[in-house]
Order: sequence, then structure tokens, then C-alpha cells
Amino acid sequence: MAKIMEHLQSNEVRKCLNVRHRVKQATRDYLVSQGFLEIDTPVLSPVIEEYTKQYFEVVPDGVTPQYSLPQSPQIYKQLLMLAGYKKYFQFAHCFRKDPEVNVSNHHAYEFMQIDVEMHIDSIDVLMKQVEDMILSICNRLEIECNYPFPVVSGLECKKLYGTDKPDLRKSENDFAFIWIKRLPLVENIGDFERIKVTSADINMDGKLFIPSHHIFAKPSQVVCGGSYEDLRETTTESFDLVLNGIEMCSGDLRITDRSIQEEMMDLFGVEKSRYEFYLSLLDKDVSNGGFAIGFDRITMLLSGFRNINLANAFSGMWWKD
Repeated sequence: MAKIMEHLQSNEVRKCLNVRHRVKQATRDYLVSQGFLEIDTPVLSPVIEEYTKQYFEVVPDGVTPQYSLPQSPQIYKQLLMLAGYKKYFQFAHCFRKDPEVNVSNHHAYEFMQIDVEMHIDSIDVLMKQVEDMILSICNRLEIECNYPFPVVSGLECKKLYGTDKPDLRKSENDFAFIWIKRLPLVENIGDFERIKVTSADINMDGKLFIPSHHIFAKPSQVVCGGSYEDLRETTTESFDLVLNGIEMCSGDLRITDRSIQEEMMDLFGVEKSRYEFYLSLLDKDVSNGGFAIGFDRITMLLSGFRNINLANAFSGMWWKD
């Protein structure tokens, strides 16, 4: 307990918690002004086969089936879109743990994300929504950033910068954002520097591939479903937003055509029968997309730090002490 009090009373944590409060306030004000409805989704979810493995399973006494703590509200927010809610957001509690992922200064087992979904059919319009929201947050904090943010192709990013998380700062005090647009459909686990949670995978030519985003991201081209080269050159209507060399937002347009969604599930070995109700609701004439901003990460970075534990009053790492 003494260590917790030391944490809470540190000047760095006090600064971060003040910034965290102001970021949440600015985010809510902006999204409400844009017609978004704040809706909470469950924290305790039924265990279903997803695009990533479940490591936080919960077994309440005498209750069947088992439940899990969600890695994101992905299915819930897509169901909201299919039910006719055109603009949704929430500050979502998320949980992620994997034996191959070490908690670091930029990762935590328990975290929050600013989660947004809307009826939309253009990746450019979706990115503009994110960019304007970030600008609104920076203005509230009286922070100057490099608006409008530069854009690089997902297929060209590492060739140009030698990393998938470019750091464009010219000085230590800069806030330099960069878009990475239309990521490859799949990526080799060893190709990228960011820590990836083990996902449903495919083995091609002895190499292990996982989705760059998730199985619901809309392909930009027809998925050939064949060779290593075909899949590596296929992209999705997706984006990452990087700030000072750290990924802090991801988003994409979703698949709303049942035949394409089934093809993606087959590609990554996901059991379609578990998603039958969801698949039956898909309507290719209704397009939607969304994004998630790491709330702890943006708080950390806009506070001028690079340790995510400073952005939490009660860090998820305390259980280890």
C-alpha cells in the first residue's frame, strides 16, 4: 500500500491524471457535438472464438458458460451499427494478456480505449473524424501539433522509415503525428516492431501470418486466398495513427458483405457457426467503420512521458508487487 501511495502522490502521476481528465472531457464534448451517442457495452462477455486468443477467462460459481474480459468491444459496436445506431462512442475498459507479450512502458494488461463507431463508407472521411477530434483535444490542452497529419502507405512505411512506427519529432517537445494508411491484410509476426497479440494465424511457406488489424477489416481488393505474394500485397481499408513513434490509434472500415466476411473467417480458421447470428444481420448496402484510441497512451504522450503506468491512478501492474 505504501508503494501505491507513493505512486499517487508523485508529481508525474498528478500531471498525467490532470491531463487524463481534460482529454476525456475534450473527447466527450467533441463527439457529442458531432452527434455521437455514448453507449456502454458489457465488461463481462461470453467466451467466443475471436480473432485473438482469450487469456482472461472468468468462471462464476455455478454459471455456465464461461465468460471473459473483452480485449475490445468489437462485436458489440458492430451490432450497434446493424441495429441502426449510426454514431456510437464509449470509454471502454479492455483487457489483453499473452504469454508472448511482456508488459512494457507502452503496454498494460488492463487499459482503456476511446472507442468510436459510425455509419460511414469512406476511409478518408473516417480519418478526418479522428484528426479533427485529436486537434480538438490538443487545442483544449493548448498543445501545438503537426495538423494536418502526413500520410504514408502501409505497404511503403517500413521501406521509407525502417519502422512501422515512425517518429517525426524534430525536438523532444514536439507532438508529431503520422497516418499509416491501408495496411496489408496479413503480416508476418517477425516483420513488425510493435508487440502483437497472438491471433488466429495462417502458415504459408513455413512463415506464420496474422491479421494486421482483425478479421472484420474490409479488404481493399478481392482476396485471392492463395499465395504468400497475393496476400502480402492485399490491403485493407484501415489505418494506424502514430504519435512520436508510438501507435496510439487504429481503425478501419468493416466488412458488411456476408460472403466476404465468411471468406475472411475461412482464411483465418475462425468457426463461422459461432457467428451465425451476426453474419445473418450483415447488409452490404450499410457501410460502417470505427476506430479506437489508446486512452492511457494518448494521456501519457500528451503529458510528455513515455511510461503508461504514470497515466493510471491505480496501475494494472500493482498486483505483481
